[in-house]
Amino acid sequence: MLYSGFTEADNLAAAAAFKDKYGINVDMYTGNTNDVVARYDLEAQAGRVVVDVIALADIFVSRDLEKRGLLMAYSPTSTQEPGFDKRFAGSHYQNAGLTIWPAAWNTELVPAARAPKDYTDFLDPSWSGRLGMLDASTSLIALQYYYLLRTAMGVDYMKKLGAQNLQFVSPNNAIAERVVVGEIYGAPFLILNVADGLMSKGAPLAVGYMASGTPVLARTIQISKDAPHPNAAKLFVDYLLAKEGQEKFQVVARSVSPRTDVKIEGVPALSEIKALTIQDVDGFVASQKDLRSEFEQFFKSR
Repeated sequence: MLYSGFTEADNLAAAAAFKDKYGINVDMYTGNTNDVVARYDLEAQAGRVVVDVIALADIFVSRDLEKRGLLMAYSPTSTQEPGFDKRFAGSHYQNAGLTIWPAAWNTELVPAARAPKDYTDFLDPSWSGRLGMLDASTSLIALQYYYLLRTAMGVDYMKKLGAQNLQFVSPNNAIAERVVVGEIYGAPFLILNVADGLMSKGAPLAVGYMASGTPVLARTIQISKDAPHPNAAKLFVDYLLAKEGQEKFQVVARSVSPRTDVKIEGVPALSEIKALTIQDVDGFVASQKDLRSEFEQFFKSR
């Protein structure tokens, strides 16, 4: 049983590849990070754990689950292989990919000459009321890229961006759909796999990597402490992080593999973009309350 905060397409790809390899079915529940963790919490409190493997789009939640003793200690053999970047291997959770969040816009509504090259371009009056993003006051993922953009661009920039009257939309698929149909013109951040999925179908959508940087966030995979099927769970995690599993998974997921021997066409390597990553993890965790308050002041008090 897989509980996942990844997209449904990502989960189906991972499950199909695993079944093709080992003949084992994967049942799954897909939801946002809060829903996934809440579901697992209820099971753990009741002493009736159903979930085996948990996939999350938020490394900070994984850290919290580990601290609370809710994850199985497990180091997959695939993370010990030469092709796996050891920076992304852990004792209780592993990095299953690094999601890239480029800016995105509707190519029919935004002429090529006005296509944004940097975040400062979104301060142009033509974008006012026509940008969409996740709500950082309720989404920890959104709070992370708010923090990253704030670190790169400064507080004054965030105040000016907030004055652009952004529309708050969730989830990412909904933001992308609104951009494609023209309800909004663009988004400062849109997860690459969602954008790629629409562009591959001919949608009037483009993505760009801003000069000031592009947020890059970790996705994790872990096993619940009392997994009902621990051997199958270990096999699943091992396979997902192995070269074969990563090649099949990342074609759909469109994130940067933690393996140096896996490169997916159309997905830039971290060396090809200016990656904005959270360097001071403890600092971010300690500042979450203040960041949410600032976000609400700049973006939602109008």
